Amino acid sequence: MKPRPDAADLRTMAPNTKAPDMAVQQNKVSKSRRNNRRSHDSLTAANPNECTNCGELKRPHHVCSACGHYADKEVVAQNDEIDLDEDAA
Repeated sequence: MKPRPDAADLRTMAPNTKAPDMAVQQNKVSKSRRNNRRSHDSLTAANPNECTNCGELKRPHHVCSACGHYADKEVVAQNDEIDLDEDAA
């Protein structure tokens, strides 16, 4: 029977040993605990507001994508619609 190696021998043997492949859980996580952990991960619904200038729905505290207004001021100048067929040539 071989003598059991002490801690100093184990440290010298460490480079020759193989590292574990994956993490293994110590205890099973119950469905209740798993679901409680995930309770804050759900997405919240969008909260669109009407633009005061054109009435289109827009995100709160963002520039209106339809007319370019924010807080009753035109911040982004909108180009007139361009017909792409004429400019394609």
